[in-house]
Formats: sequence, C-alpha cells, structure tokens
Amino acid sequence: MSNPTEPQSFRPIVAMCRPIHFGVQYEINPWMEGNIGRDHNTYGFSMWLAGGGFKGGHVHGATDEWGHRAVENVVNHYDYHATLLPLFGLDHTRLSYKRAAQEQTLTDGQPGKIVKKILA
Repeated sequence: MSNPTEPQSFRPIVAMCRPIHFGVQYEINPWMEGNIGRDHNTYGFSMWLAGGGFKGGHVHGATDEWGHRAVENVVNHYDYHATLLPLFGLDHTRLSYKRAAQEQTLTDGQPGKIVKKILA
C-alpha cells in the first residue's frame, strides 16, 4: 500500500538508490571443449557490483593463473547471497520460494556468511 503523502516520483528515485547488481553466474572455462565450445566453470566466477552499500573500486579475490579456480578470498554462492540480500532488506535465512512444489532458499539452508570486506 502506498503512502498518500508520498509523491509518485519518489518511487523511481528510491529504486535508483538501491544496490545495483550485474554479474554472471558462472565464468566460462579458459579452454576449448573439443569442437563444441567452452563449458561453464563453477570454480571461479566474477561479479561486478555498484552502489547501494558496496565498496567502490574494490577487487576481492583472485583466480589461479588460468582463471579456472578461485584461490584467494574465495566467496561461494551461499556467502554471496547472504551478503547481497540484506542490501535489499531481505533476510537470507527467512527468504524462500516454491519450485516444483518444494520450498527452496537461495542459500539452500547453508550457513552463508556476509562478506564484510566488499561492503562500504
């Protein structure tokens, strides 16, 4: 329900102040898979984050020399979701959704840790 004293123009302004998330779920392997192209790589991936509580100009972690595996300051997807969701006002331990008639969570019941080093 909207606030009758709140001008309609506030909503898009507030939306622009929210965290912006742009990224890829998985990077692509740094080598060819025969003649079929390159497969997804779940061991090292990148995220570009801006605004709304993220530290500007920060690089967190590194992969090996091939770009295949994360080797420094590793953040798994449970930790990533536990860090991102509170910036949208959501509690990762309580957020759930139905998929195939089953209750699911983004952290899959895992103990995701907030990565404070990437937050402003």
